[in-house]
Amino acid sequence: MKVDDAEVRVCIARARVALVATRSPRGAPFVTPLWFVVQDERLLCTTSASSVTVRNVDAGGEASLLLYDGADETATRLLRLRGHASARRGELPFGVIARMAVKYYTSPAGLAVELAHARLWPLRMRYYAQSEAALLEFVPETAAFVERPR
Repeated sequence: MKVDDAEVRVCIARARVALVATRSPRGAPFVTPLWFVVQDERLLCTTSASSVTVRNVDAGGEASLLLYDGADETATRLLRLRGHASARRGELPFGVIARMAVKYYTSPAGLAVELAHARLWPLRMRYYAQSEAALLEFVPETAAFVERPR
């Protein structure tokens, strides 16, 4: 299946979280959920510059992303994207921040989640203050739908 197939594009557009899978230099797998937005043919994720994911990307660049419609608890399959990632440390581009804010904070679904978890905002702010920001740029090369584990 090609990355630009209509079904793939719909799944990417509906997905709220990407499960980002990387490998350490010794080959150990690591998976973490990250927020993302799409820009051109890339998926952009934000995380901490000191994260395991960024260290693994720096060491090899190979990554896989698993995407699903988080609102559909009955979904039986996931979209697996394989490709290469790179990490850029420092201040995040304003356009990325703005699109993340719209998707995760001000959309109806995002606003509902944020208000339900408002008591955790101080903890989130402490987390963000601990490290420099990083932007992961993921360029998918292959796409396939896989069965969701039970």
